[in-house]
Amino acid sequence: MPNNPSSPDLTPSILFIDDDADVQKAAALLLPRRGFSLLSARDPAEAWSVLSAEPVDVVLLDLNFRPGSVSGAEGFACLEAMVAHDPDMVVVIVTGHSGINIAVAAMRAGATDFVMKPWNNDRLVATLTAAVAVRRQRRNADPVAPQPAGHAAEPDSPIIGDSPAMRRILEPMRRAATTDAPILLLGEAGTGKSLLAHSIHRLSPRAGRPLATLDPMALWSEGEGAWTTALAAVTPDGTLFLDEVGDLPQPLQARLLAFLKERPHLRLVTASRQKRDALQAGMLQSDLLYRLNIVELSLPPLHERGDDVRLLAVHFLHLFTRRYQRPALTLSADALDIIAQASWPGNIRALAQAMERAVVLARGTVLHPVDIPIQAPLPDGVAAARPGDGDLNLTRSEKAIVEAALRRHGFNVSHAASELGLSRAALYRRMARHGL
Repeated sequence: MPNNPSSPDLTPSILFIDDDADVQKAAALLLPRRGFSLLSARDPAEAWSVLSAEPVDVVLLDLNFRPGSVSGAEGFACLEAMVAHDPDMVVVIVTGHSGINIAVAAMRAGATDFVMKPWNNDRLVATLTAAVAVRRQRRNADPVAPQPAGHAAEPDSPIIGDSPAMRRILEPMRRAATTDAPILLLGEAGTGKSLLAHSIHRLSPRAGRPLATLDPMALWSEGEGAWTTALAAVTPDGTLFLDEVGDLPQPLQARLLAFLKERPHLRLVTASRQKRDALQAGMLQSDLLYRLNIVELSLPPLHERGDDVRLLAVHFLHLFTRRYQRPALTLSADALDIIAQASWPGNIRALAQAMERAVVLARGTVLHPVDIPIQAPLPDGVAAARPGDGDLNLTRSEKAIVEAALRRHGFNVSHAASELGLSRAALYRRMARHGL
């Protein structure tokens, strides 16, 4: 059953607006069996009647309602009216007459996500589950409480994107999520490993039990006792997510192995920015890697995800516009083009940070290329001030770069790590190395 963070006893409700009786029947056969309450409407006029009488969590909206119509005009008009009527409305579009461009346009108009016809049942359920979480998060959120860009998409945001690179990950992820098998997530910093871990938990049979998220290096920096205390607090039949497990010092690896033997019913999800070859080469003990690596999923860097970049940019635009209570903003076509063409060495985290800055500093209602802070990539994805050109000592250079980023962000580790394109654990390790 889909997670309901605000009211566990209330079944999530979906209003499906589609004029195709066969498609409506398919939804009616699927969604109630997956824990949703389904309301139906054949067109926008009927949908407004339903909305006036019944509260809903998510609107699932087809874009065409007349025979032979493929423009999506009716659906876009309905989408814009619903978002204008209720800014917290969560709308997922579904259409068989579109490509990525119409999905981007719908998200620019206020849609949260999209599903293509004919849909994959597991993808539809996962998309609606995440959309329900977004709706209830919006109802309960403090609209003026900003968060660092590194947390922009965690933990209840939908996984945005439908590129071939992501489909190769999401399809096995959904199959593995329904089991208790340990899952190892690999990918560069900022590729969305934490978000994927939360999605795995939401789709698993343990969704109603606690998910404990631990950053081993952050705990290690606080002293050995912090690690032991944190593990002791993990629910035996819940799920444990260990971020940057490749950074675990040998003493912690031994303790983790002993802990896992004591908690045989614990579901384990781990993540690392290191490639499997590096983990196998001695970063992790072989018996520990064997326990973690029953299912391995490698997340692609953002520059390999094609038009997903455009969808993510629009998603973050809406997210930060709402968070900072700014007037409605849109991205010009030129701005979307330069966003899609950028290399994004910091991946999704860097894109989120760029969109957050663009929203905060926006001078009008349309963002143009000059408004998007895209930095040229530096070696190792470091986007920060460099030491003097004459200083070629790598240790001093790294220390200067890390210290400069920390000072710019008032020693806020999450913000500095986001700018540097590093995980928090990796930044903690560099801080310890340089005495910072």
